[in-house]
Amino acid sequence: MEEEVVREQPELEEENENLIAQSEGSLGKFKDAESLLKAYNNLQAEFTKKCQKLSALENEKNKTIFYEEDWNKRVANFLEKNPEAKKYSKEISEKILNSPELKSSENALELAWSSIAMKNYVEPEKLASDKTFLNSYIFNNEEIKKQVLENYLKEIKTAPPVISGSRGAKLSSKEEYAPKNLNDAKKIVEKFFK
Repeated sequence: MEEEVVREQPELEEENENLIAQSEGSLGKFKDAESLLKAYNNLQAEFTKKCQKLSALENEKNKTIFYEEDWNKRVANFLEKNPEAKKYSKEISEKILNSPELKSSENALELAWSSIAMKNYVEPEKLASDKTFLNSYIFNNEEIKKQVLENYLKEIKTAPPVISGSRGAKLSSKEEYAPKNLNDAKKIVEKFFK
């Protein structure tokens, strides 16, 4: 076996010399094969550096944001600023987990929440006619009941007087005014017939 290796070595050296001799005439802008080899090695090293940088950038891009140490703090701060998002937390987390762009985004929570909020948005006109919504959030709200009653009572007080009675006219919803003299009585009667 050693004899075969020894025999092949001179043949390989001879082939290399032939290749070098052939390439010397066609090395282009390089003086010799050595400067070509040196340029190739430099190019190879530069290519390796670029590939490593690209790989690092891709790893950074594909890094999932929720593996960071401060993720729980970020979620807590987000829910503090957006308490209405808490009931959609399952949908928000699914949206982030199923989206490669959101996984690596610094604003993953905000982007997922805005998408879900838009999907669940109901126009106020539709809410005003939704009996379930009205029963749950309007009719059972003591503050709203109080405000409605106050507005209604104000309207009654400012309403024009109503004439009623079986034997003549009587003013209602206003305090009755007893005239102190004949002139006051005359003014009341004049107002009544105007």
